[in-house]
Amino acid sequence: MADGARRWLEHGVDTLELLLLAASKPSGDKMSHQLPGVMDAFMQWSEAVRADFQLGPQIDAQLETRRQRVGMTQEYRDWRAMNRGNPEGLKANGFMDDPTKGEREQLRLELELVPKWAPGRSMKWPKPSKMKLAMPAKNLTA
Repeated sequence: MADGARRWLEHGVDTLELLLLAASKPSGDKMSHQLPGVMDAFMQWSEAVRADFQLGPQIDAQLETRRQRVGMTQEYRDWRAMNRGNPEGLKANGFMDDPTKGEREQLRLELELVPKWAPGRSMKWPKPSKMKLAMPAKNLTA
């Protein structure tokens, strides 16, 4: 990151911290909580800046660097039960049944996920609030 951007980031983080802390306290005689409104304004501003300055591709490229491989291991009987409930969804995520495998044999599916743009919410691992599939899963026997 360029030195100028790093300096602006420090100032921006400080400003945002002060705004959020101030909004979390009741103001004057009002007992209303202003924090949700301040967060909503921040999220709207973030969306407007992304659009007005056409930063979508640059932001998406940065989110792409946060790509993460995640996986789940289950017995074939569990994958098959899930497949009966949502065959299109499971197929899109890489499940291909192997009839030669027994019910108790295990299968691991791995996906590559990328956090999606979600201002005001986490876009970092371990728990980004929104994700998109970067690469379909592969059947991996465990």
